[in-house]
Amino acid sequence: MGLFSPASLRDGFQKKGLTSERLFFSSYVVWLIFFFMSSLTMFDYWFPGLFFIVMRAIPLLGLALSEYLNTTFSKKSLCGYAFIVLSAIVAYVSGDYYLFDISVIIVASRHYEFEKIVKAFLVVTVSLTFITIFATHLGLLQNRDFSSIDRSRRAWGFKYATFLAHLLFFITMSFAIVLKEKFNYYHALILFIVNLWIFAITDTRNPFMLATLYIVFVYYYNSFEYFRELCLKVAKLLTPSFILTSCFIAFLSLTYKIFGFTHFFDKLLTGRIYLGHEAIRVHGIQPFGQDLNMVGYATLRSNHQITDNSYNYIDSSYLQMLVLHGWIYFIALISLLTYTMVLIYRKKNMYLFAAMVLLAIHSMVDPQLTMLWYSPLLITIGMVFKDTPLNVTKKTR
Repeated sequence: MGLFSPASLRDGFQKKGLTSERLFFSSYVVWLIFFFMSSLTMFDYWFPGLFFIVMRAIPLLGLALSEYLNTTFSKKSLCGYAFIVLSAIVAYVSGDYYLFDISVIIVASRHYEFEKIVKAFLVVTVSLTFITIFATHLGLLQNRDFSSIDRSRRAWGFKYATFLAHLLFFITMSFAIVLKEKFNYYHALILFIVNLWIFAITDTRNPFMLATLYIVFVYYYNSFEYFRELCLKVAKLLTPSFILTSCFIAFLSLTYKIFGFTHFFDKLLTGRIYLGHEAIRVHGIQPFGQDLNMVGYATLRSNHQITDNSYNYIDSSYLQMLVLHGWIYFIALISLLTYTMVLIYRKKNMYLFAAMVLLAIHSMVDPQLTMLWYSPLLITIGMVFKDTPLNVTKKTR
């Protein structure tokens, strides 16, 4: 057994009180804190570019080491490493280097309980959100105004007006995933009021509606036996949710000028289908993606030299993935998410299953699917690469 073999390093670290689990969670928390802070308005003024590189490299090294300490080089782990390689290629081609980060987190997470990761996510995001709002209230952070003629929106310390609303949507689901049967009327009421308040100050409809739907679902699921039985029956039909939703929005965008009914959906989704159609028409879909400069409202507000006609941001996670990250990565990620849904269904974890279904719907019109600083749900893909089977019981004669 070599000096730097996983077993030798693991024994050495354990003698010093540092387990692979502690190393993983410490690295994940540091990474999450850093990316959360990078969403604040003053981040670019506070920290130089070198700090950005270092603060990503340190937790990634910790995550890689935690994975090495647990590695078994099984078929599933090799598939996980192949996913990291694919993500690295796409990250390099597209310029979205965070894709490499999330692939390392996903693969390294396979050794640990997902609920523990969700708890770590909640501790970090809830704490930092309170601090951010309080700092903005004191005037320490800029409260950007994104108001227009027909709507009033403020960002409350973040770069984007919608950040807080989307984050709260995922925080809401994370609470229920952790609480499960303990989620009661008071939790439902408090979370609804908070989501309603954030909706009032950000005017971001989609996450508010989906959060409300999830709150109602969990309350009914915990309160009524017949509803639980119905959900278990319907759930099997929803395992391909990511395939259905991604193919539907892609079909609407690809056939935008062929079928008239697509214009109805485009108006309903405030131009998202048209923007996806134009991006596909102008730039095409490449195997490993492409590096494009997308201009959104935040860019327009911060750079007055750019005209409103330059807006070309693709809001849909699926369409953005197709255009920026390529069809190979698109197929790989949707396939992994679909198999993950099957595994969650087998575990009969309807709290997590429902959250994943709503994530699939949310991804049709919003870009947060692969952004782990918004949500921990994508980390569930780690189940696919897990070496030991999930909830498998041997039949006895």
